[in-house]
Amino acid sequence: MAQQLGTSFGTAVLGTVLASRVGTVLPRQWIAHHLPALPGPAAAKLKQAADVGIAPPASPRTPARITQAVADAIHTSFLSGMHWALIGAAIAATAAAAVALLIKPIETHGP
Repeated sequence: MAQQLGTSFGTAVLGTVLASRVGTVLPRQWIAHHLPALPGPAAAKLKQAADVGIAPPASPRTPARITQAVADAIHTSFLSGMHWALIGAAIAATAAAAVALLIKPIETHGP
């Protein structure tokens, strides 16, 4: 039961870290790639795609430079989110290992 709870909680926390980071980095990447501002619904759809690291398909009429800039902005944002989520996971795993070592009963062997 504790393992299932820890897994669910860990997934939720790391997913939140990833989504939060993507939401912070994507607008900066969008501006850095000189892409035009998007209306609210289009920006929300783009953010949903970026949360899973997928660049949405572009219209055949979209210039290749724009398509590549959108893909780069999304992928950079997603990788930044994954980077921080994995750092969080590493810290949690290290802390859990330290706690496990501290609470492990000391085995004594007879004389």
